[in-house]
Amino acid sequence: MFQALVIVVIIVLSRNLEDPLPPDPTRPFDTTGAVLSTVGLVLVVMGILAADNNVWLMIGLLAAGALVLLSFYLSIRAKERAGREPLLSTDLFRNRTSNLGLVTQNVQWLLLMGSSFTIATYLQVVRGYDAIQTGVIFTAATVGLLASSLAAERLAKRRPQRTLIMTGFVVTVAGIVALTAMAGGSPAPWALAP
Repeated sequence: MFQALVIVVIIVLSRNLEDPLPPDPTRPFDTTGAVLSTVGLVLVVMGILAADNNVWLMIGLLAAGALVLLSFYLSIRAKERAGREPLLSTDLFRNRTSNLGLVTQNVQWLLLMGSSFTIATYLQVVRGYDAIQTGVIFTAATVGLLASSLAAERLAKRRPQRTLIMTGFVVTVAGIVALTAMAGGSPAPWALAP
């Protein structure tokens, strides 16, 4: 319920936001690149999901996903050589700052989403919690993400990016450790909410 209320508040508050850079309708969209990247990622995810049921299906889906993603990369390179604009430029990966940002963001999402998925699965499969009880436990994480998002602009003006990123990692790891430690205690969902 709380998460739904947060979404409604975000929608209401974002109605008056203007995009600082309007879209350019004259720029072509790389439909081929979008289709190839989507199909490749879907095949990889399906391969991962198939690991529990059929190893050969998993290997086939992962190999097919890798081939489609390779063709996505090759199509990007061909478009760049032809002077056309691809969905994703490979020059992006030559920029050290961009690479550090991408690695940092992926590690953060791996920590947050990986732990959320693993803990939610544990709570629902092992503990037998329903979706509402699991949601109660993750309410604290939702509140933390909302509070840090609202404070992000002010914090970015006052503190260096490195400090903010390192603090974010420390708080995330501390939260995961606290949640893991509390999971062995009380069986009540409200006891895990903090």
